[in-house]
Amino acid sequence: MGSGWQRGDVIGLAPGRCPWCHGLGLRRHSRGVRPCKCALKKIFRICLAKYHELRREAWKYRLGRRWWRNIDYLADFLLLCRRQLDGWERRLFQMYFLEGQPWYACAGKLGVDRGNFFHAVYRIEAKLGRALRETEPYPLYPLSDYFAGSRRWAKGGRG
Repeated sequence: MGSGWQRGDVIGLAPGRCPWCHGLGLRRHSRGVRPCKCALKKIFRICLAKYHELRREAWKYRLGRRWWRNIDYLADFLLLCRRQLDGWERRLFQMYFLEGQPWYACAGKLGVDRGNFFHAVYRIEAKLGRALRETEPYPLYPLSDYFAGSRRWAKGGRG
């Protein structure tokens, strides 16, 4: 199915009203089956929500393995996202997704209109959703695999 994507990975993520995949999460292309952008955007939004949750909690728990795993996730998320984006996209990502500035403030600072701003937002979400899922050897999505990884990595020397 291309890059290890299975129907079970995306079927719960895709909305039934998606005009391209009709809720299946996968689309047929000339080179095979690929994930639909609606599922990729949902993956990004899940990971971003986890980032914000852990960022709020980061200084509450300073002891134990769980705390280090949370800090690792924060760092991995930021580094992976920044590595995937160019300068303009990185500025938009910082202002809109991380700082939570309203779209009109970001669009004004970036010098774009509303339509182009949201096209860029959706493009970034899809790009980062794919990267968060396809990063090797340890993807950041699904979250359950990432946070359960400390047991898996214990024998390999990581975590």
